[in-house]
Amino acid sequence: MGEQTTKTRAGWIDIAKVLGLVIVLMNHAELSAGGVNYFGGMFYVPVFFVLAGYTFRLRPGESFSAFAKKKAKRLLLPYVGYNAFFFLFFFVKDQLLGGQPLREAGVSLLGILYSRSYLYAGETAGQTVLMRILNGPTWFLTGLFTALLVFWLLMTWAKGSRKKLLAGMAVCLCAAWGFSFLPVLLPWSLDTLWFHMVLLGAGVLLRETDLVEKLYGCPWKIVLCGLIFFLVSALSGSGNLSVRSYGNHMLCYLAAALLGSVLAMLLAKWIENTFRQAGALIAFAGSHTMAVLCLHLFVFMLISGGYGVLGIDGSRNLWKLWEILGAFVLLVPFYRWRLLPREKGDWQKTVCGLLLLVLVLWSLPLVGKGIDVRDTGSYLTKYRYIFDPSVKVNELHYFLGELAGGIIYALTPVRKVLALNVASSLVYVAAALLTAYVLQKVLPRVLALACALTGSFYGITWIRTLNWNAWTVLFLSAGLALLLAGLQKNSQKWLAAAGFVLAINTYFRMPNMLFLALMAVVFWKTLLDEWKHVGAAEENALAMPDNVASAHRVINHVPDGTVSAEKTGEVKIRALFRPRIWWEALKNCRGFFLGAVAGAAAGLLLALIFLGPDTVLHNLSVLTSVGAGENAENTHSITTGIYLFLLGMKDGALLWLRDGLLMAVVWAVVAGASEVWKRVRGESSKEAMEKPSLAIYFTAGIACFFGLSEGLRENILSAHIWVAFGVILLGTIGTFLYAKKDTLRSCLCASAVIIEGLLTIGTDTGVNYYRVYMALPLGVLLFLLLSWGRSNACGQSSGCGEFDKHGHGSDRGYIQFNEDRLNDAHDHGQDRVDGQPGGYGQFNGNGHGQSRNLCIQRFACGFCQILAVFTFVFVTTAGVRYAATHVYHDAPNGELTATIDHPMYEDIYTSPARAASLNRLMEELAPYKEQKLLQIGCFNIGCVLTDMKPFYDSSWPDLEYLPMREFKEQLENALADGQAPVLLLGTVEESGMNWSPSRYAMIKELGESSAYRTLYVDELYTIYVPVEE
Repeated sequence: MGEQTTKTRAGWIDIAKVLGLVIVLMNHAELSAGGVNYFGGMFYVPVFFVLAGYTFRLRPGESFSAFAKKKAKRLLLPYVGYNAFFFLFFFVKDQLLGGQPLREAGVSLLGILYSRSYLYAGETAGQTVLMRILNGPTWFLTGLFTALLVFWLLMTWAKGSRKKLLAGMAVCLCAAWGFSFLPVLLPWSLDTLWFHMVLLGAGVLLRETDLVEKLYGCPWKIVLCGLIFFLVSALSGSGNLSVRSYGNHMLCYLAAALLGSVLAMLLAKWIENTFRQAGALIAFAGSHTMAVLCLHLFVFMLISGGYGVLGIDGSRNLWKLWEILGAFVLLVPFYRWRLLPREKGDWQKTVCGLLLLVLVLWSLPLVGKGIDVRDTGSYLTKYRYIFDPSVKVNELHYFLGELAGGIIYALTPVRKVLALNVASSLVYVAAALLTAYVLQKVLPRVLALACALTGSFYGITWIRTLNWNAWTVLFLSAGLALLLAGLQKNSQKWLAAAGFVLAINTYFRMPNMLFLALMAVVFWKTLLDEWKHVGAAEENALAMPDNVASAHRVINHVPDGTVSAEKTGEVKIRALFRPRIWWEALKNCRGFFLGAVAGAAAGLLLALIFLGPDTVLHNLSVLTSVGAGENAENTHSITTGIYLFLLGMKDGALLWLRDGLLMAVVWAVVAGASEVWKRVRGESSKEAMEKPSLAIYFTAGIACFFGLSEGLRENILSAHIWVAFGVILLGTIGTFLYAKKDTLRSCLCASAVIIEGLLTIGTDTGVNYYRVYMALPLGVLLFLLLSWGRSNACGQSSGCGEFDKHGHGSDRGYIQFNEDRLNDAHDHGQDRVDGQPGGYGQFNGNGHGQSRNLCIQRFACGFCQILAVFTFVFVTTAGVRYAATHVYHDAPNGELTATIDHPMYEDIYTSPARAASLNRLMEELAPYKEQKLLQIGCFNIGCVLTDMKPFYDSSWPDLEYLPMREFKEQLENALADGQAPVLLLGTVEESGMNWSPSRYAMIKELGESSAYRTLYVDELYTIYVPVEE
């Protein structure tokens, strides 16, 4: 088991070392990056031990003394050298020049000999610091040295037996648990070397089982490992091997350390395979990590000193990032690195890899931003009490999502909100990857990933905590992928799976229910296929003798009789009205329909079990109400959704007219000037049209600048309605335009139109809700614009440009002509430019009619491409601005610098004013923890921060899911029984943040009555408590 089989070393091993070291430097530089600090802290030191085990090999005939001498040369000599430098430098600086007492130098020397940063275990106040001269990280060298020596003995005893190795690791784990009770840290990490040996053994097993290679080829297993890693990390809590801190549970910390190390190794392997040049550069830095590890604090000191001289505030993350980069630049001899030979396709792999990396990681630094007292407070209340039968929160919008949130909430001892925020980001990322997979059918992979990334800027930023929106997007993405795969494979099983996935998600949210309308796409695809079949059969019959053609028509259900070629189109049109074609289309919907029935039945059964029939019927009445009766203030009704949808479409039309006309005018001026210039230069018409004009690139640059300025200036809703209106209008055109030529693309356009329309109709926020699913409609809109912009009528009579099977367009530019046919058309005045029926207009004697049509088509093609450039730049810029600055129902991102005193919200930042207000809320409500809390005015965080249970069976009493009749009756009965609740009223803004003004007014009137007194008034809320008799 320990024989060395290869002399080469995989570059990804060194890349994994750099990943771990970067997180070490981030923590030492105190660079705040949200979840990256916390979850990266699970493995940033263990990964070095795991990698050391991965590369550990027994050499035949090597004695213990020879092994110890070799490791001493590689680990102890650098330890002595670096610490000698630190001691001499600070002795001269502090004792000789600074006049500090020699006792400090003695303590530093003792720390070097003891080789532990601190004397006592754990990160507690009043620690005795031993390594005081920026040499704290060097403890790792002696810790690895002692662990390797004892591990050599274990491996020698195991003699290649995996069972013996596992038994030895189990004994080491027990020893580590026993040593964890010591109050002081032992020198040279003798108390933690047992835990280090478990990590070393895990590295050996990873190599022997080839687990990294096996996982690398199985994405779903990697996703599963990631989910388990985040879960056990949340359970474990922060750990720190340098002070023998194993978090809340040693086994959880071990699992998180191993899973995190494996994920880091997989990421490193992916970087090596995807970014050849960058991967080689990072691997080169990984082969020189010892200097960075030992000297980075010294470099930080020098750079921060430079900040002080220059008057720079080095506490900001940007300047801390420069400290980290400076450590690598100054301590790694990059001048010795050489570029690898270039290979074909390197740039595409690199760009795709960067986009994928940004998609997965961009939100992690922001998951700890913002405390939302409104929506998030409602979700957390439901998650907290979902398994408590004494508290009935009756407005579960989607059971599977609520259940997942409740499980994460229950299993996470601290940092519950951070864990839920990370889970939400992962769900959105999974949905984005599924959407990119769908878009790759019609777009280049780079552009498909770019659309997925842009969509994630909107969805993840809206509400950070895991909620039904995230699950809706994930199920919708999965259902659409299954639906298109079923249509492509013509498989009823795949269609049934799509119907089930979409229907199980219908659990009392109107957009989810309306998604079942995607069955229309299945019907449309089958209808087109049947129609083509009839048309093809008639065309074949035309070429047959009459007696054979008659039988052929009967077999293929085509009306008998000889039909001329000119009337074949009439036969096809009449075929659309034949019952048989419609019946076949309906029959092919059976798979989707049966799957949807099964999914809806499962969802309804869950609803009846967990909510009860009364609540089910009430929720349905709320969703289908028209705003009358007790639901007069209902903002979630169908009529409200349709009204807001139409309002958004009106605004979208005006926006397209404004910006579209502006770009059309610019393109006309530039294209006209370009044509004049070409004629001045004496270019022939054929030469002018054959090669791409610089006019398109110049105008595209203007569109890019215009999109950038619009994205930075316009309200974020403008990006929503631009894409919404564009994809509904152009997608509808594309649905019919591709119906004959490419039914799958026609179905994709139809799916985008249906999804966008139903998302906006099905919720009260109109196109504003569309932000959660921006990627697919944006990708379809770009596909249509680019496809039409590349059309050959640009050369094609259909007017539809095509991408190849990889989604790539032609390499010859934005317009193409068949050179020979164009030349013949000009020379002979033919009536069509492509030699086929239905050309683009007629030539007159001089060919001016054809030339005029060609100019119009060229203008239209160029205009489509310019619109595509503007759309992508505008939406992406607005998304980046939105993600970087916006925080849902809290202050802007830059103002979130304070935390509140609650373990659930650890590492979650809000504004100082809100932090002080919420801390005061917990203080004021603490004496009333035995009473129930009535929250109103969209202020739902009270039952989250305190132990007070909600008064109503609802986490959000403002909404219509709690009927007005029950709202009044429950309050009147409680007051009559002497069980008056504490009242917590959110401060209502004039913008209408309170969803039910009548309920708010009722509770405010009660709070100001003689039965209550005002306990505390804040800018954020008001507290009323019952008057004691």
